[in-house]
Amino acid sequence: FAFEGTDSTWAPLSLALTDMLTTDLALTDRLRVLERARVGTLLDELEFSESGRMEAATAARGGRILGVGKMVQGVLRIEGDSRVGVEASVVETRVSESDLRFAPVRLEDQVERLFALEKALAFRVYEDLGIQLTIAERERISEYQTESLPALLAFGEGLEAQDQGNFARAAERFDTAAELDPDFANAASKSAEVKLQSQIAGSVTLTQAPI
Repeated sequence: FAFEGTDSTWAPLSLALTDMLTTDLALTDRLRVLERARVGTLLDELEFSESGRMEAATAARGGRILGVGKMVQGVLRIEGDSRVGVEASVVETRVSESDLRFAPVRLEDQVERLFALEKALAFRVYEDLGIQLTIAERERISEYQTESLPALLAFGEGLEAQDQGNFARAAERFDTAAELDPDFANAASKSAEVKLQSQIAGSVTLTQAPI
């Protein structure tokens, strides 16, 4: 999800939204969801336009490179500190360019209700994919990871730092998210992940080859 808004302090929420949606789409065994970081690396290689938005053909090409049948991509918009909007599309990657399906889903709400908006988006994506969820699956997907906007923003800042390879900063932001909401299990999990990444990166040494 690309971010659009006049206040860039909200920008990390686009990464947090991506992570939440990825988690919710992985809660059924009928989909195999690629990790956000792997998709992000590809998007960097495809060199987004300045707006951060992909044309349908570009998204489809990226999906084919990743070896996936469908991609979800879109925009998170925050106006001031009150309104949030999400525009998302499910892109078919294995059809000809003329047959690409790129009808966006548009949702809008108060920024404090971003969590509910993400859940609505997840169910709309499942519907667009033609997947009929069981009652148990719907209950799992309906569970909130957190309902604290400050915790979610700190989590997004952690994801941003992790993507940049700044594991110390990432761990600090994930720990902050977990402190703001002790029930935010994914924040604690991400903190442990980046601390391990930091240890691995710090243990790499170079040995000079014999002459």
